[in-house]
Amino acid sequence: MGKVFFELAERYKTFLHLKENFNKSLVIENPAGNITAMLRQMGHPSVMTDYSLYLYIKTKIPGG
Repeated sequence: MGKVFFELAERYKTFLHLKENFNKSLVIENPAGNITAMLRQMGHPSVMTDYSLYLYIKTKIPGG
């Protein structure tokens, strides 16, 4: 596993050295917005997808 990690690390280093302007600002247009927020505003129930909910369920439910 260590060998695979170091090989991947070298690939990332090579990639990062070839790219320019990593600090360049990007303008990303997303006209849809946050779909979850829009559904909640329309009255649809939301589903928690947080890691904290996962941990809560895992500790409170037997076999969870």
